[in-house]
Amino acid sequence: MAAAFVKSVSGQNTGAVTLVLPAFTGSVTAGNLIVVHAGRHNTAGSTLSVSDNKGNSYSMAVGPTTLGNGRAYIFYSVVDTGGTNFIITITASASSIHTAAAAEYSGVATSTPLDQIAAATGNGTAASSGATPTTTQANELIMGMVYSPPNVPTISAGATFTFRVNRVNNSRGSILLEDKNVTSTGTQTATGTISATNDWIAQCATFKEAGAAVVFPQEPAVIRQAVGRSFSW
Repeated sequence: MAAAFVKSVSGQNTGAVTLVLPAFTGSVTAGNLIVVHAGRHNTAGSTLSVSDNKGNSYSMAVGPTTLGNGRAYIFYSVVDTGGTNFIITITASASSIHTAAAAEYSGVATSTPLDQIAAATGNGTAASSGATPTTTQANELIMGMVYSPPNVPTISAGATFTFRVNRVNNSRGSILLEDKNVTSTGTQTATGTISATNDWIAQCATFKEAGAAVVFPQEPAVIRQAVGRSFSW
């Protein structure tokens, strides 16, 4: 089963230790993947963690990737406890300007889903994470994130990606969350286009899709005829 986007939320704050994202619409499904992209400004020396009100654990996939006073992170969780009114909180060890987005995906491996990562920084209008190592299985979900600190209007998705979230705020920084599915192994690169020259941080994380169910074949008729009995697979 191919990994599939379900829904997303995003939010921003300024000068606070925590950012509480809006609740997801409807219900989050247990066993689905939640990916969180967070960007921060004026936050040198502080750390970041992600939690939710259902008690799920989040791991850092990428980050912190740092450029000047900007930092970006990707966190993820395979949800053990889902349900309605599902709220994610991002907590820093010091007061920060946060911009963040979270997305839910179905069809991702529930055990060790993270495969490969890449991250890069730069200045200009063309953001690129650089290439990941070669993915270890053919069918994977590729997540791309671009964070640009304050003073950037918009960020558009890379040519092969589907746009999911573009949270824009000129005074707090902007983020792009994008994804695509691939069906063959290879290196992967997340890209985005910034509408005005600015600093940027680009990150890529690949997640293994859930494996197909094993289907045992029926015994061939020619074997039954040859040996005169049936087999149990």
